[in-house]
Amino acid sequence: SARLSPKTVRNAHALLSSTLEVFAPDFRLKTTLPAKRRPDLYVPSDADILALLRHVQGRELEIAVLLAAFGPLRRGEICALESRDISGSIVTVRRNMVLGPDRAWHVKQPKTYSGYRDIEFPDFVIQRMSGIEGRIVKSTPDQITRRFQRAVQSAGLPHFRFHDLRHTFATLALQNGVDIKTVSGMLGHFSAGFTLDTYAHVTTSAKREAAKTMGNILSGAV
Repeated sequence: SARLSPKTVRNAHALLSSTLEVFAPDFRLKTTLPAKRRPDLYVPSDADILALLRHVQGRELEIAVLLAAFGPLRRGEICALESRDISGSIVTVRRNMVLGPDRAWHVKQPKTYSGYRDIEFPDFVIQRMSGIEGRIVKSTPDQITRRFQRAVQSAGLPHFRFHDLRHTFATLALQNGVDIKTVSGMLGHFSAGFTLDTYAHVTTSAKREAAKTMGNILSGAV
């Protein structure tokens, strides 16, 4: 805990405990794990994303950015997406590209049931993928990351990660009244509680606005 993040410690503990459960089923761990930290998220603004899209227009990376910012798909889900997964304005997520122990990329089923989902995209995103057969984005997740980092830097934008595009989607959706369960499902999170924990700063702001609105309504009745 002194030199590793709480998430890393918890992941190591989960691996150890599951192994012990198999080989020493009578042994019981009593571990006090480090408290989780709320992630310090940078959320790219609308202007950031528009500037980035203008910079990568016409490139394959543009499609990846659109799928992450308006979907919101993860890198591996984008790289595993095929033309047969698109029907009208609906994109069906049913595969994920992951790095195997052999250091090669493999297309597999989503890690959890929540990874399977149908997402409706705006028409302009669907049109950008029109005519592409087979895999929509031919890159690997690592290639997307490297190209994205170069694009952000050359566009003169503040540093942010490809994954942060998902944060923009979630933040804007929550701020505009989309219910947490719907947002959680689109993100592919296993529970709305996880989404609430991650975006507590947004939901707190929304609650404050709701309280202010209710106060204005009720103040005229008392």
